[in-house]
Amino acid sequence: DGAQGQAVGLPYGIRRLTPIECSRLQGLPDSWLDIEGLSDSAKYRMLGNAVAVPVAEWIGQCIAAVSRDA
Repeated sequence: DGAQGQAVGLPYGIRRLTPIECSRLQGLPDSWLDIEGLSDSAKYRMLGNAVAVPVAEWIGQCIAAVSRDA
């Protein structure tokens, strides 16, 4: 299974993060993965390929600041 890195430690063992929890960590809305028939493994793959929203916003702000100063 390709989702081995998506786990958190708990006093009683390890639990895999849900796709919604991973989506929230990426800064995406809960409904982003509401696609009928999409497996959890496909959701994890999509989230792994996504750019985190806060990172994209930061990059955009840096580009805008450089453009203003130029």
